Order: sequence, then structure tokens, then C-alpha cells
Amino acid sequence: MLDIVVCPTTFGITNPELPHLPTRLGTNVPAALAGRLSVYTDRQGVLYVIAPAGWRCAALDAADGSPSVTAVPLGTSPQPSVRGFTSDRREAVAASGTSACRGCTYALVCPLLPDPAGAAVYGACPHARPAGESVTHPSSSTAAFGDPPGITGDGAPAGGPYPANGLIIHHPPTANPGAETGYIETCTLPEADHALCTAALNDFLRRYE
Repeated sequence: MLDIVVCPTTFGITNPELPHLPTRLGTNVPAALAGRLSVYTDRQGVLYVIAPAGWRCAALDAADGSPSVTAVPLGTSPQPSVRGFTSDRREAVAASGTSACRGCTYALVCPLLPDPAGAAVYGACPHARPAGESVTHPSSSTAAFGDPPGITGDGAPAGGPYPANGLIIHHPPTANPGAETGYIETCTLPEADHALCTAALNDFLRRYE
């Protein structure tokens, strides 16, 4: 169990329903790391992100249901971006999801995961995977990526002094096209803290795949 930090949240609708959120959450992080980590979430509890304890955070719950949560060290500020919030390309753990925006989901997943249905509607992927980014596929619907320092790839944030490791998860359309979603999480920390990124990403995969 890890402590939950509820982040200041920007809402896309007025007067959203605000549920009572728990103060702790069960996770699968190694016991040896649990004391160094917390869970960060938006005010509606849509998205849960594991990051180092004691950080500050910001969240966005968009009008179409797309959430984002970003945690950064004290002394830095989460910055608005097309994926909700990011940081100054240094240390951060950031996650976001797509909802009703079919084109947004396609743009998120197409560099790393095949999406023939999306390509038939939207054409060529709007951006390509950069040289230097490593990619593996834990499953047919999940891509794990690594952006080395200085490489601005699919991570957000990426391109700074630390490696950016992350996951893109795609839930393709079913009989109900509105059920399609995509998720991304990026963990950007010094190489010495790689184990923290691994714990955060493993939990994200378990929770949202």
C-alpha cells in the first residue's frame, strides 16, 4: 500500500462530481522501494501514477474524459502541454489517457503500435519514431520505449539530461467505438533511480493494460 496524493486539478467541465478518494492504494511495487514512492492522482481519481514521495503534482480532467497527471520534484513546476502537463525535461513522471478523441488516440499510438483502422481514417502517422529511441512490445497492444538523454522521442518529457522510459497502451475499437482508449506514461529520472521508473511503469502496465 502506498499513500495517495490528490493533485490540484484543472477541469474541462464546471462543477464535476468529486468522489471520496482513498488515502492509500494497493500496488505491486517492491517492498524495498515502497518507502520512497507515493501514488499521485487527479481529483476525480481517474488516473493513478506512482512517483517519488514528496513531489508536487498537477492534473487535468478534460471535458471529453481524457485525464493527465504529472509529478515533479519540489522547486519545479508542471507545465501545460498537449498531453496535459509536462516538466522542464528534467525529472518527472507523467501520464495521460485519451477518451472520445479518436484522432488523439491514433496520434498517440501510431508511431509505435499498428492501428490499421486509424490509418484508414486519418492516413499516415503524423510523426515518426526518432532514431535512437528503443522500442519493445510486451504485448500486441503495448509498446515500451526508451529515449536516451538528448533524444526527444515519444516520451513526455524527453530530450533532457536524463533517460526517458515509458509505455504506450492501446485499447483498440470494439463493437462500441467509443470504448477505444490509449494511455501513455513516461518516467524521466537519473539512471541511478532506474529501479523507481521500473516500479512505476510496471504498476501502470498492470493497472491500465
